[in-house]
Amino acid sequence: MTATKKNDKFKALLKALQKRYKHIPKPVERKLLDCLMFAACLENASFEAAEAAFSVLEHHYIDWNELRVSTPQEIADTLPMLPAPLEAGERIKKTLQWVFETTYMFDLEDYHKKTIGQTIEYLDSIPSCTPFMANYLVQAGLGGHLIPFDEAAMRILRRLDLTRVQEGKEDVPSAERFITKSQGVEFTGLLHLLGVEFFEKQNTPELLGILKTIDPAAEQRSWVEPDGVLKRADIKIIPKTLAPAKKFKPDVEMDEEESDTVDLATVEESTSFIDHNLAALGAPSKEKESGKKNHLSSKKRENKKSTSAKKINSSNSPEKTDDSSKKDDFSVSDKEDMIKSDEKKSSGNQSVKETKGGNSETKQSSASEKKESQSTTPNQSATKKLQQKKPR
Repeated sequence: MTATKKNDKFKALLKALQKRYKHIPKPVERKLLDCLMFAACLENASFEAAEAAFSVLEHHYIDWNELRVSTPQEIADTLPMLPAPLEAGERIKKTLQWVFETTYMFDLEDYHKKTIGQTIEYLDSIPSCTPFMANYLVQAGLGGHLIPFDEAAMRILRRLDLTRVQEGKEDVPSAERFITKSQGVEFTGLLHLLGVEFFEKQNTPELLGILKTIDPAAEQRSWVEPDGVLKRADIKIIPKTLAPAKKFKPDVEMDEEESDTVDLATVEESTSFIDHNLAALGAPSKEKESGKKNHLSSKKRENKKSTSAKKINSSNSPEKTDDSSKKDDFSVSDKEDMIKSDEKKSSGNQSVKETKGGNSETKQSSASEKKESQSTTPNQSATKKLQQKKPR
């Protein structure tokens, strides 16, 4: 079918709908999620029934979370005004579940800031969201130019040969091109009224008479859904796969034989070694505690020995001087050197005084005698000490 013929059919259909229906309900401004839930009720149902069903969802249930945790049958029991309440309950429950799992809240207002393409991509990812629900949200909630078609409208369009099946999906190609944006809301409402009115009465003469004015061959075409069309439940939603992780490349390349061979004995030894060290870190062993006690006792013994040795050395020394504690460790040769140095000092003092001279020889002799007596006294004390220590 050429584009001109399709354009003529859409124009003729719009005129026939405007002639039959004088008043259409205007869409109510709602939040995006509310608009999506209203579309779930409106699909294949009248506007009055959809409004009544949506009011039940708002007032009978506390919030959207209560609807999410309810079963489809429980929701269907509260929506008897709809032609297929169980199907509507499944759409409502599963869509709310998906929205909550992806956004962790019941709010879609952020899509006002996004493009229509991003909104359609998100709605298409919801398995329970039908094309009618997605297009209705874009048209009524975002003001976009998309025309929603449910099964009631598709039955009319199949008779007029305005649908096609491609890749398992049935759609109405170029509908937004033949119906302008200003006519989109009106055309959607009028077509929905006609489709719902004759949803279960497709072969009535009244409906066929309307369609013959648009296309004389409409009576011969089938209104049934064609074969090969995949339903929304049969379409598998494949999640986006992550990029493959980069393989680790070691700095040192190993041969294939070395990398494949593994010594099980070394592995067992290493694991046992690690387990043993971890256990030792976790709780101190008894051996360590006993070792600490032995170390402390040995220190005490050494301290006792050192104190006893000091007492013995102090008892053996007959004379105590200030430097006795430092000279106890000296050897015999060191003490002999000390005696010689003292003698040198005494002789040096005598020579210095002789050179200086005095007023009289008596003074020099008396001074020398005194100094000789002083120099001999330390020598005699030192010799006494040597005599006492030699027999030992």
